[in-house]
Amino acid sequence: MKYLLVLGIIFEKYKRPAKITITTENTFIDEFSLDEDKPGTQDFLEQITHNKDDMYKKHNRARIEAQFINKLWPNYFKVYELERLPLGDGIKIQVENNNSDYTNGFMRKSSIIKFPIIAFFPKHLIAHNGKPLMDFMLNIEDGFEISKVAKSGNQKMQWPSIDLFNVTKNDEHEDSKIVNGHEPIGGSFSINLKVKRKHNIDYIYQDLHGWAGGKKDMWIEQCSDVGFWMSRGASSLLLASCGQLLNIYNEDQ
Repeated sequence: MKYLLVLGIIFEKYKRPAKITITTENTFIDEFSLDEDKPGTQDFLEQITHNKDDMYKKHNRARIEAQFINKLWPNYFKVYELERLPLGDGIKIQVENNNSDYTNGFMRKSSIIKFPIIAFFPKHLIAHNGKPLMDFMLNIEDGFEISKVAKSGNQKMQWPSIDLFNVTKNDEHEDSKIVNGHEPIGGSFSINLKVKRKHNIDYIYQDLHGWAGGKKDMWIEQCSDVGFWMSRGASSLLLASCGQLLNIYNEDQ
């Protein structure tokens, strides 16, 4: 079974390019540089062109559209086709981005990067302009809503795009932290994801325990083995509804 790894990236450059390297534990996937701004857009709703009727039958239209309108979403995507990975393998996203005006303990400007989309799912689900993927996500929501775990208070994993992840900073003086995909990240860092299998579907995950963003205002407890996934986030739903992404999938057929 083949899988797709999809990255949606927003980048604000300061001075030098950033370099991104993507690997599994045993395989090189890609290395590329961001040598110019990759701005986001708040008009992303215009790109939601497919499978909208099915999506809005299941989800509150105003809630979904508010996510697309009130946040910055990427116009720059990287899509990779991978063979099914061995269980226990992982995907590593390494970012080299030491670009700032740091002087004598002060910093006013730096390059920043956001990953609003980090997704991993079976390639066959993108057939027929993503309808099988949308149907699968809506079916997952049915299972989640009837699950007792839906009321447990644990932070549930989003699928197929993760919305929270741990960032490991390269600088030993900076702590690792849990961020959401819309949070800007400066400096050099890595995102280390593991692969598990549920419902005969491989997925990427991190078990998360800590304060989001390093702040004491949102404690995250997210365990990959607890209950159903959620597929109600915009970062997941757009994978089967964004015309730009669907065109990229079709070009790679």
